[in-house]
Amino acid sequence: MINRFEDAICGCCGRVATGFGYAPRTGQTVLWVCDDPECLQIAKDSYTMKQETFSRLESLAAGKGGDEGGSFLDQIGKGDSPLSSLTPDEWFEFCRRIVAGYRKALIAGLKDEAPF
Repeated sequence: MINRFEDAICGCCGRVATGFGYAPRTGQTVLWVCDDPECLQIAKDSYTMKQETFSRLESLAAGKGGDEGGSFLDQIGKGDSPLSSLTPDEWFEFCRRIVAGYRKALIAGLKDEAPF
């Protein structure tokens, strides 16, 4: 069980889990989620999803995250430049966009596929 002194990640989007969770019955493993009501609903709908299904969705989401990072590089005029040319602030924003794009795409993919 998570508490306010333990770190856990949302089983849907990968953000910090905040103590909300879902388990079909008492005694089953809880799928912990963040404070987004959409993630809690997805947890209910996807609780029994097989791991290989998540892997496919995660792969698709990773590609979308990469697209978001590439779009940022294009916006700042460094789409064809090496990543080493980024300033520290640009690097952190590039990474943030990749992670945010991944999370958004993963939630969209789960929403489209659950329930089964």
